[in-house]
Amino acid sequence: MGQHDRTADRVVSEKGLRMAGRGPSRQELIRRRRSSTFIGRHDEVAAFRDALRQSPDEAPQFLFHVRGPAGVGKSTLVRQLETVAREGQAVTAYVDESVADVVETMEVISAQFAQQGVALKGFDKLLATYRQRRHEADAGMATAAAGADAAAGGSPAPSPSSVIASQLGLVGLGMLPGVGAFTGAVDPNQVAAGADRAKALLSTRLRSHGDVELVLSPLDALTPVFLEELGEVARKHPWIVLFFDTYERTGPMLRALALSPDYASALGGRGGTYGRLGRYEEALADLDRAVELRPEYGWALDRRGELYELLGRYEESLADYDRSVLLDPDDAWTLRGRGKTHQMLGRYEESLADFGRAVHLLPGNCAPLTARGVTYRVLGRYDEALADLVEAADLDCGNAWTHYETAVVLHALGHPDRDRHLARVLELTPNGAPAEGGSAADIGNLVLAHCVWPRWERAGQHLAEFLAKVPPPGQMHELLVALRSLIPVIPSAESRIEELCRAVEGRLDAPS
Repeated sequence: MGQHDRTADRVVSEKGLRMAGRGPSRQELIRRRRSSTFIGRHDEVAAFRDALRQSPDEAPQFLFHVRGPAGVGKSTLVRQLETVAREGQAVTAYVDESVADVVETMEVISAQFAQQGVALKGFDKLLATYRQRRHEADAGMATAAAGADAAAGGSPAPSPSSVIASQLGLVGLGMLPGVGAFTGAVDPNQVAAGADRAKALLSTRLRSHGDVELVLSPLDALTPVFLEELGEVARKHPWIVLFFDTYERTGPMLRALALSPDYASALGGRGGTYGRLGRYEEALADLDRAVELRPEYGWALDRRGELYELLGRYEESLADYDRSVLLDPDDAWTLRGRGKTHQMLGRYEESLADFGRAVHLLPGNCAPLTARGVTYRVLGRYDEALADLVEAADLDCGNAWTHYETAVVLHALGHPDRDRHLARVLELTPNGAPAEGGSAADIGNLVLAHCVWPRWERAGQHLAEFLAKVPPPGQMHELLVALRSLIPVIPSAESRIEELCRAVEGRLDAPS
């Protein structure tokens, strides 16, 4: 009986150590058992193990290339090498032919790192944004495809991704994640023209030009953040070991790892990504360098102008947009960005000129129509405003801002259809924009919608949520402009509106 008790005590003690994280997990025990029974390729395993025993600066070999005919055990060897790397305290990831593209490759690596307690937080956040914007774009493309289906007499509608790719002229060329592998060359003029059509389609569904670029060129945004965080992991751990099984599918990930830090496009892409992540100083540093390397780089000038506008640095924003317009006077997106900056500066005639040109260049696109309609509304030109806004709303672009502005004009004209458009604002705002998930822009739309209804308690609640997001100065200033533009429309609500404005101004004036 005494011996039985001592044995029971020993088992409980060992179990307690494992629960505290001091002993090997069952998964690790299985891994070790497989390692001990592995037969073959001893020289390769020994060379790999020897490399891990040295510092990265001294290791004679960094790249191990396993090749041979099918069925000889290449994947088994690679898995064995991963076990050796884990035993050597390396952070590892294994990617095989099940991944479809570079975006998915980075996603798999990030997920496996997270399982080892190493999170790529910035990458994961931006990837989630990309997935959400891609979902929104797909929904819009599905609507467009359904319309095309009806016009074609009932032929099967293509997938949303195929709609985007066909507009670019890139079907089967693998330049969009999830579409296909690269198979040949394409006429660059066709790509350029298709890109403009794709941007026009996507802008009817997405919130900003930055979101359009994220969906069209996810690698430009995701890769720099992934590489930076990969480098940060490398600085904190002795080794990172990445295993790519079936190189012809995952090899592009190694072209991404070789990005040059002085390549203007890479810097511009990383700068745009930093901006989306709220890392504004780093964004400006990259965009400054990109423009320095390539002064005619219009895309970087546009992103920097957009960033300056977001930060409330309107004169600098205007200077960048002016430079970009000189480079390409017919870029509707640049004109739209400059028009908004003019709007924030109270230069409404200049704003109308830019938005009018953008409407001409992008016929049937709700974004510039809405922007011009807002300007007409602020100037008190309600009939012209209503014409633009109704046309934009009828395009069914899924833009909450379009429906909000339509509701404001209808309120000014005493039209009973106001509440339908306000209700549509709520329907189009993701999950009602709760404090945890909605963006500051989404929550700002709700503040304004409840002011027009009017539902002042709800407006105040949403304003508190908006401020809790710590939006940048330009976004707070934009909300102030929008709130005060309601006073001529709802004169009786001036004191209520000013109370909300004072809360925003208090945050703007607070030291950062």
